[in-house]
Amino acid sequence: HHLDGIARELWRWSVVCSGGTAEARLAQAQPWHDALLAGRLPDAAHDFGDPDAVRPLRTLLVTSPTPKEGKTTVAINLAAAMAQAGQRVLLMDTDLRRPRVHTVFNLSTEKGVTNVLAGQTSLQQAAQPSGVDRLDVLASGPVPPNPAELLQSQVFSKLLATAQSEYDRVVLDSPPLGAVTDAAILAAQVDGSVLIIRTDATTRDAV
Repeated sequence: HHLDGIARELWRWSVVCSGGTAEARLAQAQPWHDALLAGRLPDAAHDFGDPDAVRPLRTLLVTSPTPKEGKTTVAINLAAAMAQAGQRVLLMDTDLRRPRVHTVFNLSTEKGVTNVLAGQTSLQQAAQPSGVDRLDVLASGPVPPNPAELLQSQVFSKLLATAQSEYDRVVLDSPPLGAVTDAAILAAQVDGSVLIIRTDATTRDAV
């Protein structure tokens, strides 16, 4: 029932995003969190953290079949809704090819996922406050030449384990499924995945 609840709320969000401009509006909103709160996903956040779950979804991957379907917007809103529900949340930008989360929160990418994986810093040092209580963001860091190799490395698995030990929930924004293998690699390492499709835009073949 957890994924049913998440799917129900994400379907509602897909209707809001169907014009293809919701992500741009969120990035440009001043203050950005007003737009974020207007599109929050409280029911999905509640289901995600249900203590009665046989296997609680502590790590969740958000992806899409193709670019520009609103996956980053959904990942941000889902993470924020969980934080507003009282959980300590880490939003990780694991799109190491075209990272976007940092632009929404106006954060630096000088330290992020790739720096932690390279041993240059720690998760505690690289995570940045988002401006939403209880929500931290781990930006992508500098774009690497070998994203897929990094995401399937043991050091990434250790990073994910560390994140789970320090936060109640971890939400990962990933590249789309269609073009590269990154999202499939990440999906094998998390408790659950959400596939975002855009109303009247995503084709059946893409899904």
